[in-house]
Order: sequence, then C-alpha cells, then structure tokens
Amino acid sequence: MRCMNCSEMLNIINDYKFAWENHDLKLLREIFEPDATYCESPENIFYGIEEIIEYWKGNDLKQRHVEFELIEWFCQKNKLVFHWKCRFYHVLKEKYKIIQGVIWLELNSKGKIVKLTEYYHKAYEKG
Repeated sequence: MRCMNCSEMLNIINDYKFAWENHDLKLLREIFEPDATYCESPENIFYGIEEIIEYWKGNDLKQRHVEFELIEWFCQKNKLVFHWKCRFYHVLKEKYKIIQGVIWLELNSKGKIVKLTEYYHKAYEKG
C-alpha cells in the first residue's frame, strides 16, 4: 500500500475545510470513500457516505459564515491528526458558536477518507 506524503495529506485537510465552509456535498463525496465511517461523537456515528451527507445537510440548515482554522497537524503513514477551531453563526440559537477539537483521519491508498473520528468542545459567544 502506498503511503501519502504530508503535503498530499494537507490537501485533504484543505478539501475538508472547503467542504465545511461552503457546505459542499459534492466535494464531500470526493474525499470520503463510499463505505466510510464518520464518528462525530460516541452517540453519533454515521456509516457510509449517504449517512454522512444527511448529517452534513443538517449542518447546512444550522450553520452560516463558517470559518475553519487549522491549528496544527501531524501525519504518519496513512493516518492524519489535526487540531482545529471553527466559528460559525448558529441559525437556530441566533448566536455565534465556537468549537475546537481534534480529528483523526484514516486514509486509503487512493487518499480517500475511510474513517473520521472527532472530539471537540463547543461554546457560544456572548452578546
């Protein structure tokens, strides 16, 4: 199995960032394998791209003005871990939400995400 280099992995993070900021479901389909697993939390695990897309459609209804910031990242073989921060306007709460966390990605030899696991903390801006 071919291992990706770190610059190729950084491209995957940038694609994920662009997909989130723009609610780009087409790009999401391109970066995830069809049978990928997305662990948003221990209670919310999505199996396959169709479940992942449905979850992201919900985000599109709730999130506006998404700003994703990559803080730091590490790669080894076909595993990628990155620390991130995101700020967006939460439509239902009518205030800005800030979340910060870590995402672990497992990639296949084609550079597609086969598993994403994230842990994060969330807070709302006062005001």
